Amino acid sequence: MSKISTPPSRPIEELAIPTMFLEPIRDRAMAIDYLQDLYGRLPANIKKKFFKVDDGHYWMLSHPGAASRVIWDRFDETL
Repeated sequence: MSKISTPPSRPIEELAIPTMFLEPIRDRAMAIDYLQDLYGRLPANIKKKFFKVDDGHYWMLSHPGAASRVIWDRFDETL
């Protein structure tokens, strides 16, 4: 919960690295509006991606193979 209530060390708008947000659309622990707001504040000049997953909060734990493919594909796109 600290990620929601604690401000980042630097403004999101200053990020200079490729960034991906994974959003489980059935996640009851993280507000979708919060993630979409953060994503919208990312700089336009970086490679960014908002990836939606039709699952819940623990998707990465319950589907590690699928999660690793999504993450690995993103590395392939950005490195």
